[in-house]
Amino acid sequence: MIAVVTDPLGDVLGFIRAYKYPSHPVFYQGTYSQALNDAKRELKFLAVFLHAENNNEVANFCRSALSDPAVIEYINQKMLFWACDISSPEGFRVSHSINARSYPAMVIVGLRANKMMIVGRMEGECSGAELLRRLKTVVDDNDVWLSQARAERLERNLTQSLRQQQDEAYELSLRADQEKERIKQLERDEILRQQRAFEDELQAEQRRKEEIARLKIDLASQVPSEPELNNPKTVSVLFKLPNGQRIERRFEETDALKDVYNYIFCHPSSPDSFQLTTNFPKRILEAKDSTSTLVEAGVRNRDVLFVNDLDA
Repeated sequence: MIAVVTDPLGDVLGFIRAYKYPSHPVFYQGTYSQALNDAKRELKFLAVFLHAENNNEVANFCRSALSDPAVIEYINQKMLFWACDISSPEGFRVSHSINARSYPAMVIVGLRANKMMIVGRMEGECSGAELLRRLKTVVDDNDVWLSQARAERLERNLTQSLRQQQDEAYELSLRADQEKERIKQLERDEILRQQRAFEDELQAEQRRKEEIARLKIDLASQVPSEPELNNPKTVSVLFKLPNGQRIERRFEETDALKDVYNYIFCHPSSPDSFQLTTNFPKRILEAKDSTSTLVEAGVRNRDVLFVNDLDA
């Protein structure tokens, strides 16, 4: 069997181009199936006109009834208007679909129970006034179904719109709650970070103090013993601590400046980081010169050395 290639849209457009009567309703430029779908979607009636060329009744119908301005206005306002010639495959198929028996044939298709079905049928020649009366009768008798469908669609649209608004409001509320929670979490994270930083700082300070304590123990054993009072090579030094405490200690002239630093460093009342300065003329005893002896550093007997806290 050889497959027959058909062109339903071409059949319809070819009929519209060939239609020779100047006045007529607006033709639907699509296939019959497309017209049914659009009529259902737009909730309109669909007027289906089947044309038969070289048929006198059809010619009179097109020339008079279908060209009537009132008919044209009514069909354009209330319906989609689909037409095709029964000599084409598309027109022939539709003629069998609507069970057309004579021509001109016109049926009105409308929506009932969500299905498109024939609700009115007109065959044979008639006047424009008669055609208009029949069209109005069909529309009046069946418009309740379209009105019901319109109301149901409106309700569905309103319900869908309300649901969409509720969903959008929920999404906005959810995003707002998520943003609040995100900010709270950032605040909690920042508090934890600060707590950890504070704890790390405390631990670092504790380790530093422990390290200094161990260092003081180690250095205390390296500080030379205090010489006797009658030692002629003794240098007696008076230290003034930042807390106002005065400490006097004797060293030998050959003791190194670092021994003085170590002595003060290991004293319980001394700051951990300090600098030694003379009173007059004021000068700093640099720790880098700590290998110098007291004499080389210019420290004389009965000198006063100030202990300056570098962390204060």
